[in-house]
Amino acid sequence: MKKSMSIALAFMLTSVLVGCVSTTEHTPSPAPTASVTGNSEESANPNTNTPENTSEPESATTPFEEFREGLDKLGYQYESTVMAAELVGAKTGQKYTFDFGTVEIYEFEDGSEALEKAIVDGGLTLEGFGVFPCELNGNLAATFDLSENKDAILNLFNSL
Repeated sequence: MKKSMSIALAFMLTSVLVGCVSTTEHTPSPAPTASVTGNSEESANPNTNTPENTSEPESATTPFEEFREGLDKLGYQYESTVMAAELVGAKTGQKYTFDFGTVEIYEFEDGSEALEKAIVDGGLTLEGFGVFPCELNGNLAATFDLSENKDAILNLFNSL
């Protein structure tokens, strides 16, 4: 029991001390409303000085942006913190803190040793602290410490 408590405490302390690079608080905002402006002369004349529509593809969103968008759509309030992902062998990581717990998501390079180890061990390895259970989705891993809403947030993670 003491060992479990000390491992959990060490992981939380490490996360707090080395993971607090950047923090952003998010509250869902109301959906934007479309408004139509302009005058009939501009609408009737296609040769106005407005930029042309280009067919450039939109830049791909990151899994973290998709996760934040999903949390916003579900109406959750949270704080986002950049994590020191290299401690678990990942290339990037984010921690989402809610009133009811936390979720940490890490993105690994495709085929990385740390990702393969997480698959085999069933968790993320933090050197000196052991293996922490996680959910895997492609090259993403997430740890969940939630007292409520776990199913909805896990479904969101699995949809990334």
